[in-house]
Amino acid sequence: MTAIFFDLDDTIYLRSDPFDRTCAVLLPHLTEEQRRQAFRTCRDRGDEVFPAAQRGEITEETMYRYRYRQGFADIGIRIDDDFAWSFYKEYVVQQRAITPSPTMQAILALAKEKFHRVGILTNGESIRQREKVRQLGVLQWANEDLVFVSGDAGRPKPDPYLFELAMTATGLRPEQLWMVGDSYGADICGAAACGWHTVWLNREGAAVPACGVAPDVMAESEPALLSWLEQSSFLFV
Repeated sequence: MTAIFFDLDDTIYLRSDPFDRTCAVLLPHLTEEQRRQAFRTCRDRGDEVFPAAQRGEITEETMYRYRYRQGFADIGIRIDDDFAWSFYKEYVVQQRAITPSPTMQAILALAKEKFHRVGILTNGESIRQREKVRQLGVLQWANEDLVFVSGDAGRPKPDPYLFELAMTATGLRPEQLWMVGDSYGADICGAAACGWHTVWLNREGAAVPACGVAPDVMAESEPALLSWLEQSSFLFV
């Protein structure tokens, strides 16, 4: 018996897609390079305050206002708190159009064939993340009882708690479990610390930190991840 879990954001779909569409609506003068830079800085600023929001120490509104205000400031674009909140609300609208790429759909379909169970392990607010699962059509491939969201637990990845909840739900041992994700810290380190196998979807080609744990598999693109699944059936007997 085996099970595989996928991260959601920037794994099954790319957050940069709704971000770019939001910029096109509210900041149409930005260049493509400015949008790329802003996406990275806003993502990094969001990561700074996300754990505090999950613990209830700050509100989600405070988190998002900070994320976009400071993220844009990092590339020299000044926006105020109200504009930052408007940006977030437009981003939520644009997120309603998210969809997995054809390659990612093939990956999820193949995972369903090769593993006994497929699940989702995602950081984020519960209602919003579960709406993304619905929007993306993930439940045609994943088991609904294996969808775990950090907002329900109050302890985001890489905290072992969410991984332990998932493992308990499968009834499997750590060595029978696989985690696929884009975040080295949250997905790879978190799962490896619990004894799971790991697959790093490393689209940006980042290096494994010198003091870090090496993933079992590193795929630098969706086609590479699909190829690994196609060629590695011996792993799942």
